[in-house]
This record gives sequence, C-alpha cells and structure tokens, in this order.
Amino acid sequence: MIWDYDGLWQKAKQYVDRAYREEREGSLFAFWSSLSLEFLARATLARIHPALLADPSSPEHLLYAFGIEKTTKPKSIAITTVFLRCTNVCPEFTKDVSDACTTITERRNSELHSGELAFEGIPTSNWLAQFYKACSILLKFQEKSLADLLPPEEVAAANAMIDGRPRTKINRPSRDLNTRLAVHNCAMHLAQQSVKMSAIFCTCANGDPNGSSRLLQFPLPERHPARSGSAAHLEVRPR
Repeated sequence: MIWDYDGLWQKAKQYVDRAYREEREGSLFAFWSSLSLEFLARATLARIHPALLADPSSPEHLLYAFGIEKTTKPKSIAITTVFLRCTNVCPEFTKDVSDACTTITERRNSELHSGELAFEGIPTSNWLAQFYKACSILLKFQEKSLADLLPPEEVAAANAMIDGRPRTKINRPSRDLNTRLAVHNCAMHLAQQSVKMSAIFCTCANGDPNGSSRLLQFPLPERHPARSGSAAHLEVRPR
C-alpha cells in the first residue's frame, strides 16, 4: 500500500532530518522542507483513509485504496488537491495556510521540473514561520506535535516563530553606555595631555622654557558626565 499512513509519516520525518543537515539559508534546506510538508499533508489524509489520496479519474486507483489491486500503478492526487482536502477535514488548516503551503510546493516543482533555481536567493525568514505553522496544524490533527517532527533543539524556536515572538535578546543599555562614556573620557584626557606636551615641546624649541605665552590651542572633545558607579569615573593619570 503506497498510501499507508506510517510510511508517509516516516517519509515526512526523513525529509525534515535531511533539511536540518543543511545550512539554514541554503536552498537545500528549503527543498527538503518542502518535501517534508507534502508528505505530512498526505499523511494527514491517509490517517482518515488512504482513499482520500486516490486519483478519482479512474476507479482502479480508488479500488487500490481499499485493498483491491486492479492496477499495479495507482495514481495519487496532486499536492494542490491534497491541501484543498486538508482544508475540509482539518478546521485549523485554513485557506490562507493552504495558499502558503501551495507557494512552497510550487517553488519545489519549479526546482524539479524547470531550469529555474527556485529556492536560490529566497530568505528562509520569508517562509519558515508559515512552514512551521502548517506543520503544527497538520501534526495536531494527527495527535502529534512539532516535537515529534523537528530536532529537539529546534522546537522552542519554531513555536516562537508561530506565535510571532521575537528571539530573546540580552539587553544591557546602561552598561554599554557607561563603557562608551569611559572610553570617550579617557580618550579626551589623553588628547589633552598630548596637546600640552606638544605645546611645551614647541615653546622649548623656540627658546621659551616656560612656554606659557605661546601654548598652542587645539579644540578638544567635549567631556560627558559619567553615571554614578560606572566605569566612566576612571581617570587616567600621566606617569
């Protein structure tokens, strides 16, 4: 039986495993993911009955789904029909989700059946959240979850993308600001010392040992007040 649920489910898992061996922004990641999505959708229909995957154009295909092998070449329905039927049997698999899945598989078909490099230059961020959402809905119908399909380390990130949550970032604005102030003020102090030394050198060379009458004046960077307790309170003292 080519439309056996377990066989289709295992094939979906194998393709997802292949996808995650590839570079995330590479075309092969998208290619293997698109194949996984197709077999996951077909498994959803097969879980109800294999007959939902039989091409209705000939009765032999439907009979094959019921175990009556009148043909050695049973024909499956097209993937667009698979997605359409999923919208009828799985309430959460809406038309918008179906359309997103169709877009992904159409690129896959272009990759396989034309000279177009259909996945090249397409950022993963353009389709990955939609892919995860579709998979999550189909898996839920099968009484499974993303944890049954994806590598364990990818599940949390996938759920976050479905929910539209941004990736967690460590935010340390105060520490960064104080560090910049410290660097600025230290640089300013060093610049002042450099100007003074240059002025003394010039005046001494001109025979004025005191140098006070002709100190060179240069514009100096503005000192910014540092926050209390920050690294910007550090002073650089000339030796």
